[in-house]
Amino acid sequence: MGDSNGSLVVTAGHICEDGGMVKPLEEYNKGLKDVEIIYSFTDIKGRAYTGTIIDYDTEIDICLVFVSNFETAYVPASRRPLRPGDKVWNVAAPTAEFHTGMVPVFQGYYSGIDENGKSSLTVPATHGSSGSPIVNSHGELVGVLIAMHRDMNHISYSPSMSSVY
Repeated sequence: MGDSNGSLVVTAGHICEDGGMVKPLEEYNKGLKDVEIIYSFTDIKGRAYTGTIIDYDTEIDICLVFVSNFETAYVPASRRPLRPGDKVWNVAAPTAEFHTGMVPVFQGYYSGIDENGKSSLTVPATHGSSGSPIVNSHGELVGVLIAMHRDMNHISYSPSMSSVY
């Protein structure tokens, strides 16, 4: 949600934890107190912002970041559960495929919940897709891409919205 001070941004938890910058920086700064880790974000207009991790949940792989001075439109979370066959869209910049004024939009379908409780989607993904939003036809947030299938990059995963609430 955006205001004059910044916005809260949801991303993949592993970006904030083991696979991201938190652990290496904590190791490097052992013994130092009050170390603050700051992330850099770029909007579609090419403007740079900084962000600070508010919290993350390793179980559902979600991270909440406060991005300073970043004013953006509020994207509401959907309260209606997805049904198999529902069309979804993913706005992402995988492998740094991003240019000012352009960001790729991928389309797919919701397939259901897998045996691990994650939403399964037929949205193409690759390295760098993690943390990107998944929206429904009403422009509501229905997930955050956290992983892709090891052997099929046209299958991706998100925590179910019920686990995020």
